Amino acid sequence: MSVDVQDSTAFKQQADEQDLAPWRDYFLAFFRDFPSELERSLPPDAPVPQAWKLLGDEIVFSLEVTRLDDAARALTAFRNAVANYRPKVEKPRNLRLKGSAWVAGFPVGNAVVPVERGRGRVDEDYIGPSMDTGFRLSKMASRRKLAVSVELAWLLLHVSARKLQLPLHYEGRCQLKGVMERDGYPFIWTDLYHRKRPPLIAAEDALKPSAPARPRALRIFCERYIRLHGEPRFVPFVPGKFDRRTLAERKGFRCELKIVEATARRLWPELQIASATEKIPRRMRARAVRELAELEKLISLRV
Repeated sequence: MSVDVQDSTAFKQQADEQDLAPWRDYFLAFFRDFPSELERSLPPDAPVPQAWKLLGDEIVFSLEVTRLDDAARALTAFRNAVANYRPKVEKPRNLRLKGSAWVAGFPVGNAVVPVERGRGRVDEDYIGPSMDTGFRLSKMASRRKLAVSVELAWLLLHVSARKLQLPLHYEGRCQLKGVMERDGYPFIWTDLYHRKRPPLIAAEDALKPSAPARPRALRIFCERYIRLHGEPRFVPFVPGKFDRRTLAERKGFRCELKIVEATARRLWPELQIASATEKIPRRMRARAVRELAELEKLISLRV
């Protein structure tokens, strides 16, 4: 998830060369306070997105999705945090706050790159086509429209409407530089004016209605778009939430299933024999742990 301050370059350029305090204090407060606002907007039991990177006037957050509703709860909190924090950014300096959100799978399709910072410190950087698409999404975002990637939209639309409470709009396809330029990329967004629309926006909506898309229709469109274009786009997977029939539609599923089954057959007889006698020998247990980790990776990240 990314939150960015628009029109900040002109604000900084207007500052006196001898007095950097106005814009420096302004952005230090933003970098310090917005993550706290996001955390306050989360449900008590929800995982907390971490500030992964600062890019100019932009904060990029990351969150590992381990349950189907993790993404929905995080994005709902992020939308509320942007809406809550916006007056602090916009009123004093006439700036704008915008946001975007996307998902990326690791290590399949994208990569985690260790970056040495010196003195033994190593950070992680994320690279890959899904990350490139995510950063391009900010070009589509606006003061009203929090842009959402097609894969994240598909994932959100599998959450029950009662839990989601995050209507998604579809505005056709747009051009993202370097991303599906021939066919266009779906512009999907959620409304940052979800509480109350300004009078001008309400009047404009009366002329050109902007109703949320029907969830089932949008879900079908997202899935067909992802499957039609294939890699590097992929249907996201969260373990334990989709049936075997849905998984079997994924390209290469049966080949990966054979690998999983072969690993399970190799493990199961040894563990069954050991449990029928005494404790599992240490060497066998260590190998089983390694192979089960490999099995879990195949299931949760590749399938």
